[in-house]
Amino acid sequence: MAANPATTALDLHRLVGDAVRAGQASVTLPAGEHLVSPRLLPDRQVWISNNDSGVKPILFDLSDASDFTLEGNGARILVEGVLIPLLVQNSRRITIRNLTIDWIRPGFTEAEVTAHIPGGFEFTTAPGADTFTVNAGRLTAIGGGEWPSGHLYNVLAFDRARREPAARFHENWQIERTHRATDLGGGRFRIEADFSQLPPLGGPIIFMHGDRVAPAVVLDTSDAVTLEDVTIHHALGMGVVAQACRDLTWRRIRVIPSGDRLFSTWVDAVHAVDCGGFIKLLDCEFRGMFDDGANLHGAHRRVDSWPAPDRVVVEAMHHQQPGVVYLRPGDTCQFANLTTLSTLAEAGVVAVRTLNSRLQELTLDRPLPDLAFRPLAVRRAEASMLTEIRGCTIGPNRGRALLLTVPGKITVAGNRFHSSGNAIEVPPDAAYWWESGPVADLRIEENVFDACGFAMCGQHLLLVHAPEGPAPLHGRVSFNRNTVALVGSALVQARRLACLEMRGNTFTRRTDYPWVDAPVPLDLAAVGEVHADPLPLAWP
Repeated sequence: MAANPATTALDLHRLVGDAVRAGQASVTLPAGEHLVSPRLLPDRQVWISNNDSGVKPILFDLSDASDFTLEGNGARILVEGVLIPLLVQNSRRITIRNLTIDWIRPGFTEAEVTAHIPGGFEFTTAPGADTFTVNAGRLTAIGGGEWPSGHLYNVLAFDRARREPAARFHENWQIERTHRATDLGGGRFRIEADFSQLPPLGGPIIFMHGDRVAPAVVLDTSDAVTLEDVTIHHALGMGVVAQACRDLTWRRIRVIPSGDRLFSTWVDAVHAVDCGGFIKLLDCEFRGMFDDGANLHGAHRRVDSWPAPDRVVVEAMHHQQPGVVYLRPGDTCQFANLTTLSTLAEAGVVAVRTLNSRLQELTLDRPLPDLAFRPLAVRRAEASMLTEIRGCTIGPNRGRALLLTVPGKITVAGNRFHSSGNAIEVPPDAAYWWESGPVADLRIEENVFDACGFAMCGQHLLLVHAPEGPAPLHGRVSFNRNTVALVGSALVQARRLACLEMRGNTFTRRTDYPWVDAPVPLDLAAVGEVHADPLPLAWP
């Protein structure tokens, strides 16, 4: 008789929890495949940046642990429903290795387009699979347990031979608001909506539903965490999320599709928010995710009030920021003009007091009376922070390869990128995602950029954003000795950058993707110094 998934989950939960509470140095999971469900698992409120926070069942809970190793022993965790497979919170010197995580019913559904109709198309799902039902004209996914199956975010066309999003296909966001569905019977459906572009006849499509409800791994306020030889085939959210952590080593993390699937995680493969010390991504492989390979950033908060010259109340502005402690005692914070993001002052954080999920009060190591009554953003700063991304393969995926808005020195070397959007992006803002901040020293060296920007998301190798304001906001960016196969003539767009260096790069043209011309290869504004080799006037 097959094991009960709920009982299996509870047994695994207790095995790890008992070892942590007993102060053991390690625990080894039983080898093999384990089907788990959330029914009997303990749950609690978990605040997760850039995902949907809430009360979540937890499979492996490594909270308040130290000097502990979770040896996966090659175990494969198959999740049905909504749960967080691994939570590490308020812990030190933790190692997780040799573990695979997947979902039985993912937050995507693959189908095939069988006919075009006015304003829509007909499609069929896999034979014998109960994947959709139609309720009051709305397409609803089934079989996902508690995840929000009525949401329909996007329909994306894929190239089956290349196993990647179709080149130059317009994405169809927000069709949940406009679509009308009909069940034609036998796994056949019709959908009509305000499509920006109909997917090709006979080609595979991916329906994106659900939400960011369950990342595979959540690391919170924990230090010296190593993930090694961890494979994530799917997650109902991001693959790995780290927030307010220090000294992270992620070695041979693989976020890749399982079996015949064309997709992996619902959004980013890995994501780190206001982490410090060092972040190392070494020999990782990220492909098939429906957003970025790695997004490493800080978080801007808005200044709400000044109870005293050395005390400031700050507010989480994005709806996926509340409840997360981004600043910890001992951190340094910068106060910036809310519009231009230019730094106005810097102070150390002595204490942090949480007032509620949105508001925190910071006690500073010195008074800052001149900042009162100004519109300000606050961000974490650490000049000595080191970020290293080496030997990784990112793409194909729907989205960008790297988003980088962390302080200190960033080295991106010896990687291979094949993203549907911009390859590397630096997007600080205090208006939408509220992700900080300026980069000081970004070195992009000896990488391979293969047809990045092949879909409609963007065409730049490097995109450095900044709002208008006094230059510079960013420090130095070097793009040296890289090998680039282009699908368009746009190379770099940069704003308010002190220095851009481009030396020793090799450019060729991919002729098997549509080519997109840009007005200029280098679109630069308020860039102080430019040291670049001559670019080819006519692309090969």
